Amino acid sequence: MNKYEVMYILTPDLEEEQVNENIEWAKSIIESNNGKVEELKKWDRRRLAYEIDDYQEGQYMLGYFYGEIQTTSELERSFKLKDQVLRYMIIRVDE
Repeated sequence: MNKYEVMYILTPDLEEEQVNENIEWAKSIIESNNGKVEELKKWDRRRLAYEIDDYQEGQYMLGYFYGEIQTTSELERSFKLKDQVLRYMIIRVDE
């Protein structure tokens, strides 16, 4: 298994409960695709460098997980389908 870092930006209009649900949602996708979540948490609310879908701010989530290529593929597919996710990035971490 490889170690990955994931960062994704949620819309700023979400309540704290909805943000926590999104974190649990991402964890469940990773774990259901043979991955292991090391950490996944809310990082910060920041102003975006440029406007995305009429939003000027976003809520950043940051996490680390272990998984295979099918884990990252399914996570990317799920991010694309979720309207609350503005942007995402998954990179492999060299240990």
